[in-house]
Amino acid sequence: MSLEAFIKWGSFLPLGLARAVGSLLGILTWLFSGPYRRRFRENWLLARAHFKAPPKYPVKNPSMVRALVQAGCLAAELPAIWYNPKT
Repeated sequence: MSLEAFIKWGSFLPLGLARAVGSLLGILTWLFSGPYRRRFRENWLLARAHFKAPPKYPVKNPSMVRALVQAGCLAAELPAIWYNPKT
């Protein structure tokens, strides 16, 4: 199955299922990809720069976990935006 066919197939998943899969993929990508983990941490620290409290270790910080989950959800919703004619 080509990547484009896989993405088109993903466009017909119900939104709740796509978001659940995306949440899991966001966390797994962070766990298994060193370059992504470093880039994500740098961007996350830039986004939190206006907070006074220094961030704790990222995995223990709820805002980092929420950001990882939301990044995965965004990636999982893109096929529906690109290919699903119903949206």
